[in-house]
Amino acid sequence: MKDFRSKQARDLATRWMQEVKNLASLSNQLEQRRTAYAQANTNQRNSMKAAILDLEQRIRQLEQSVARLELEARNTENRHLGKK
Repeated sequence: MKDFRSKQARDLATRWMQEVKNLASLSNQLEQRRTAYAQANTNQRNSMKAAILDLEQRIRQLEQSVARLELEARNTENRHLGKK
């Protein structure tokens, strides 16, 4: 974060890093649920499907958000540096 000189870019980078942490946490949850799913019986699997699919969707959205925030933070910083 200290590398960013622009306050706006630092704020974006902070959000970006928080989203990266959220993504890691959700990915860990998904891995745990997939492991449980693999060991579950048919009835248990049916009840676990929706939660796994929801996590997969949330992860895809978060991956897009992470990529967008990274790009936005870097571009904002580059614009800031270009003004000097």
